[in-house]
Amino acid sequence: MRANAHQGQTQIVIIGGGFAGVFCARYLEKYLRRDPRGQITLVNRENSFVYQPPTAQHAIRQARRVAVNIVAALRGQALQPFAYRMRAQLVSLGHQTAAAEIIGFTLCGCFAWWLWRTLYLLKLPGLVRKLRVALDWTIALLFPRDIVQMYEHQALHSASP
Repeated sequence: MRANAHQGQTQIVIIGGGFAGVFCARYLEKYLRRDPRGQITLVNRENSFVYQPPTAQHAIRQARRVAVNIVAALRGQALQPFAYRMRAQLVSLGHQTAAAEIIGFTLCGCFAWWLWRTLYLLKLPGLVRKLRVALDWTIALLFPRDIVQMYEHQALHSASP
């Protein structure tokens, strides 16, 4: 971001389009709509982009590719484009049931739920966090839900005859 003191304009340049670049430009445009002094420029090699799912799994793989490309650029090597290839889809359906599609195989039921939880646990950063989540899940398996309903004192008195 650069402020031009002579004309009182603010120029914002976003390098690299893609999902993040386009949405960043859109949000800036929204916030600066009432300010005619601001100018937003989005710079990208292509004039379009391919939608990439905004998930943590996708972001991790994209970050790895970015890191590899930065190292390649520093060494004067060719850069590799990022291509998203879905490996699996898993969804928890509740009540110890899930559905999964992994490398073309479809799973459902309790085994898919266990697999979903296992993969989720493996992706968590840090041993302490993994242990806390695993302990919480184990306790939830052994004891029923603790449901509490609270009423306001005023509401109870006004409802009685």
